[in-house]
Amino acid sequence: MYLSIERAFLLFYVFSLLGWVIESVYRSLDRGRPVNPGLLCGPYLPLYGTGAIILMLLYSAIRELHPALRGIGYLLVLTLVEYAAGLLLLYVFNRRCWDYRDEPLNFQGLICPGFSLYWVTLAFIFEKTLYPLSLWLARSMDSLLVYRLDALVLGIMGMDFIYSTGLAGRAWAFADRLMPAGSLAAPERFLAAMAVHHEQANHRLASWMARPGVEYVAVRRTIRRRALRARSVIAAKFGLDSTYPGGVMIRLRAQRGVQKMIDTIKGMK
Repeated sequence: MYLSIERAFLLFYVFSLLGWVIESVYRSLDRGRPVNPGLLCGPYLPLYGTGAIILMLLYSAIRELHPALRGIGYLLVLTLVEYAAGLLLLYVFNRRCWDYRDEPLNFQGLICPGFSLYWVTLAFIFEKTLYPLSLWLARSMDSLLVYRLDALVLGIMGMDFIYSTGLAGRAWAFADRLMPAGSLAAPERFLAAMAVHHEQANHRLASWMARPGVEYVAVRRTIRRRALRARSVIAAKFGLDSTYPGGVMIRLRAQRGVQKMIDTIKGMK
């Protein structure tokens, strides 16, 4: 399987959209009300898009294996992807988009055997249906149309990510701390605030660089001792002379042969 980056990104969005539809229907029916299952506001779940692209690459690599071996591969890879995505959402964005803590044999509420087998079942359905269909779709579309759709989707998802994760609010808060009220009308206040931030950064850097390096002396001595020992072993094994003052150079014992080879090279026209 070969797909260019721009066509792979388009498939990433298509599968993100399909994943959002699946999760929205499932959770809305489960809770009896409309539910947006993702971190972002728009109709897409990047986890499904990422998992689908990884699944396409994995299937293209193991398609000749026995179905049981493919199932084990799907189980391991998709469970790892789900766990990594759950950790990212939980510890970076402080969001838990799914919770398996009520499921048996769950691990940290992020993965569980029941849903892992569910992903494996979907993977087998995917390889027989959506995999060939997605390849046909990606390869049949005009390149210019693909570029335009990619630019549109990337812009929408980028703005959605900035808004939904609160990056815009953090940027405005930082700007408010950096430029207090009225600083735009008074440039000298803005320059004063910038000078304070610069002075604080310089002070922290100077304090870090001035820390005593006593704790690193033993490490440096150990590394130097092992390097000298390794040099002696190499010199003895290959017939090298490592007794040069300061120990920074080695000299070949077979100097005559080396000198003869150098003279021959110099004499060549």
